Amino acid sequence: MRKSGLTIGVFLVATFLNSCWFAKPRAVFMPPPPAPRSSTSLELVRLPAPPAIEGIAHLPPQLPELSVAVDIAPPIDHAAPRHSAPAPVHATPPPAAAEPPTPPLLAPVLPPDTRRAYTKELDDSLERVRRALDVLATRNLSAEQANIKEQISTFKKQAEQYREQDLVLAKNLAERADKLAQDLLARIGQ
Repeated sequence: MRKSGLTIGVFLVATFLNSCWFAKPRAVFMPPPPAPRSSTSLELVRLPAPPAIEGIAHLPPQLPELSVAVDIAPPIDHAAPRHSAPAPVHATPPPAAAEPPTPPLLAPVLPPDTRRAYTKELDDSLERVRRALDVLATRNLSAEQANIKEQISTFKKQAEQYREQDLVLAKNLAERADKLAQDLLARIGQ
């Protein structure tokens, strides 16, 4: 009896002294009222007309239509096995692949005076590279030096190739070739 009385007492204490009964009510956050709108009106601002761009707009070339011939085999009937020899497969040779057209390069439009300056810098760099390659051709170079000489030659060829399409790129390639060439000449003591 003593145990059951103790159990009932604990139950009653746990039930009536629940923390929910003694908890403070929580305050609900209420945001402040929105500020009144100002009475200023918005004005439309007219922008100046865009500047006219000189030069010819480069449009991409019309791409040819591509068609591929595909042989589709009839579906295989798995229900009835056949014991005949398989039919020979005839491979159709692929059509001669024409070289895909190269996409046009997006080169910056340069003013005439900047174009002349870049062309002069390009010519000067290419001339220094040509002279350096002539000197390097007469020397015995290590494998590393021969590799650098090959890089110089590659940069020179690329600069000449891009001269008409992208003058800025051609000038940068020629400057790289020139710097590598001057560095290599300084290393071999020329």
